[in-house]
Amino acid sequence: MQRAVFHFISQTLLRVQRYRIYLVLYGGVGLSVLVASVLRLTVAHRQVLLAISPDGVRAATAIAAFWTIAGLRMAFVSPGNRQGSWVFRIVHGRPAQLEIVLHQLRASQLWVLLWAAIVTFGVGIVLRTIAPHELRSQSATASVVLAAAGMCLLLTDALFLNVKIVAFTGDTAREQPNLAITLLKYFTFLPVLVWIPVVSEPWIEASVVHFFFAAAAIVAMHLALRTLHRRAIQEHCNMPGL
Repeated sequence: MQRAVFHFISQTLLRVQRYRIYLVLYGGVGLSVLVASVLRLTVAHRQVLLAISPDGVRAATAIAAFWTIAGLRMAFVSPGNRQGSWVFRIVHGRPAQLEIVLHQLRASQLWVLLWAAIVTFGVGIVLRTIAPHELRSQSATASVVLAAAGMCLLLTDALFLNVKIVAFTGDTAREQPNLAITLLKYFTFLPVLVWIPVVSEPWIEASVVHFFFAAAAIVAMHLALRTLHRRAIQEHCNMPGL
């Protein structure tokens, strides 16, 4: 079942124009924020020069992970093309069993986590080639890898916490969501999110104990979000069908 949902997403996402527009929109916003965070303009010897911001490099993984996962979530819950949703109704009807629903939803989360990790670590590898020397040490690299993995994992859990449908199978909302207001909410949340790796990565670099403590905290938060998600899906399954 999870393999079926996984490949259903892969075949549907790039086939529908509306979903591609969402990906381009969120990807463009994320790229612009990323460039603005990493590059700095400085004046030296009466010349305007480009410089690399160490804090911007630290924040880049959070920016890349956030906008990738947010764009994919917007595409997944959008009712742009529901032509493939009939198959889930035929096979299971309205799913009332918790495990069936969790299998379907976690396949979607796995798809998002995979591509968010590819994009985020790709951005990290590119920026590592131009980062200042102090950010290319082994301890700094280990802290960036841990922060990037934690961001991808926890953001996937958090942004999909209230998603109760298989990707691309949602009903059309009575009121169309305002994309500008949605982006405004994201920009309100983004500074807090970016602040986390900027502050935590130097602390993680300080010692091996800090590294394992941060890893344990990520695992604990992941398990807590999984428990909340399971409770929300259980409540959804217990609701009577209309």
